[in-house]
Amino acid sequence: MVPPKNPTKYLLLTAVAVVSILFLPVGRGVPPHPAYGYSEADLKKVKETDLCPRCDLSGADLSGEILTIADLHDANLSGANLHDAWLGDVWLSGADLTGADLTGANMEAADLSGADLSGADLTGAILSSADLTGAVLTKARLNDTNLQGADLGGADFSGADLTNAYLKPHNVKGANFTGAKGLSAKQVEDLTARGAVFTSTGAVSVAPGVKVGPESGSSLEENIDTLLKTMACPGCYLGEADLRGAELKEANLEDADLRGANMHGANLHIADLEGANLSKANLSNCNLSDANLNGASLNDADLTGANLGYADLGGATFTGANLRGADLQHAKLRDADFREVKGLSAEQKKYVEENGAIVE
Repeated sequence: MVPPKNPTKYLLLTAVAVVSILFLPVGRGVPPHPAYGYSEADLKKVKETDLCPRCDLSGADLSGEILTIADLHDANLSGANLHDAWLGDVWLSGADLTGADLTGANMEAADLSGADLSGADLTGAILSSADLTGAVLTKARLNDTNLQGADLGGADFSGADLTNAYLKPHNVKGANFTGAKGLSAKQVEDLTARGAVFTSTGAVSVAPGVKVGPESGSSLEENIDTLLKTMACPGCYLGEADLRGAELKEANLEDADLRGANMHGANLHIADLEGANLSKANLSNCNLSDANLNGASLNDADLTGANLGYADLGGATFTGANLRGADLQHAKLRDADFREVKGLSAEQKKYVEENGAIVE
């Protein structure tokens, strides 16, 4: 071994190296903090007190946590796992939730005003009555998300996927849906009328006679297959579909286009057909008891022998429809249009008129 030219310097460098090794973190060089950099103290604080405004919880696992009425305004929750978390009435105003997993989360009446949810996954989440004013949801996934009664004023949904979302918000004025996917033509029309912005949309323009879905260009056969497998095809094109005897109990067919469809003998008990177009459809001997047909169009439809007991027919139109032998007992009939309806007995006419329907 060749001796060092400068023994003093050699000994000093050796000592430094030894000390450095002794103070290396345990765990073969694994850094002492999580990859996302969330604060363990903040994570403990939010779990114990529900009070952690401006906390760093990025990448934290809060799945299934009950954080009802918690104060998390302006907190950093980017990339956090909030799957199935209970966040009802939580204050998340201004929070960073980019890329967060919010699948199945319950955020009813939560304050998300000004929050950033870009790229977040909100599949199956409940946002009913939530405040999303000014929130950013660009390219977020909102499949099957419940937005009933939510305030979406000024929110940015550009590029978001809203397939099967229950979109009955309280306010949409100034909301940006440019490039949003999964919206039916009727939803686009309704949102636009209420002040939402659509520079371009995910809805497909359907040429006359072309049988495609308004959302994704799906064929009629594909839409039928989707409906029978999943019991859901809101906004789908199902015109002239053969659905005779189909088992469609509790199916979601909101805003669907079922013009001329043959649904003779089908079971549509408790089905959601709100806003659906069933003009000239064959609904003879159908079970539509407890179904939601609010605002649906059933003009010239064949409803002979159909069971409409306890169904919600509010605002639906039946002009020219044949209701011979149909059961209308206990149906909600306010503002339903029964002018020029065929097959009603004198007793039935009196009944529908007394229950708020338009007869003459």
